[in-house]
Amino acid sequence: MRDKEIKNPDPNSRTGIRDLILDFREHLEREKYAPKTINWMDRSVRGFFTAVLGRARMVNIKNYRDAEVMIKKVLVPTIEELKRMLDVCNLEEKFRIIFLAQTGMRISDALKMKVGDVQRELDLGKVPLAIEYLPEMEKETVGERITFLASNGVELLKKYLDWRKQLGEKLTLESSLLSSRTHRGSSPITPQKFNTMLKNVAIKAGLNGEEKYGVLTAHSFRKFFYAQLTNHGVDDRIVDFFIGHKIPEVDTVWFGRREKIREIYAGHQQHPNPLAGKQNLT
Repeated sequence: MRDKEIKNPDPNSRTGIRDLILDFREHLEREKYAPKTINWMDRSVRGFFTAVLGRARMVNIKNYRDAEVMIKKVLVPTIEELKRMLDVCNLEEKFRIIFLAQTGMRISDALKMKVGDVQRELDLGKVPLAIEYLPEMEKETVGERITFLASNGVELLKKYLDWRKQLGEKLTLESSLLSSRTHRGSSPITPQKFNTMLKNVAIKAGLNGEEKYGVLTAHSFRKFFYAQLTNHGVDDRIVDFFIGHKIPEVDTVWFGRREKIREIYAGHQQHPNPLAGKQNLT
């Protein structure tokens, strides 16, 4: 059908397949699919046309009227709101929040981290602490990345690992960095449990009753990290490098300049840092 309509001399008659895809999106919305799922399915369908018929026959629907609309708005917390959350957190919850707020990592990438991924830098006493990771969503296109954990985030990390040892956990280099404590011991935490934890902490902190300003999720801290660094003068491309966004290939040389980008992060580490000026890390 697409191969046939693309040959039509009237541009207004080349929209049949596009309209079908739009209908499909609207069907998924009526069925209450998550926006990310809808976008993934949409990209898959259009990617299929591109792969089979070539770019000349790809289906472009950038003007889809609700392309940027989210079913629920993501709440991006302020520094003061994060401080209020940390004041009602236990040590485990506090480290989880600080790790995302200071690194800007996707929750899927953060939950894959192992103790071994940070141990060498800890042993070397490096601050800010460099974290190498391979973004899961775009690993074939963006390659390895480096982000950092700020100075008091590193101190919190040490306290957190010591706390787990005191509870009898035998930490190895393969132990999950962000774990979930159960009556059976320690196990990896799921994104769903992570977001439930955030919601409960926000309620205890008296924030955002009835989700008035949007939903607080792990993605909220990724947006917080990006906003704090770019608003305080860090080059967008460098922030994109930290958080695993695609950047021009020429800029991927930053991966080999760890100390240089450590300096850049160190000069701005107070901005994505709700612990700045706070001494109590317990």
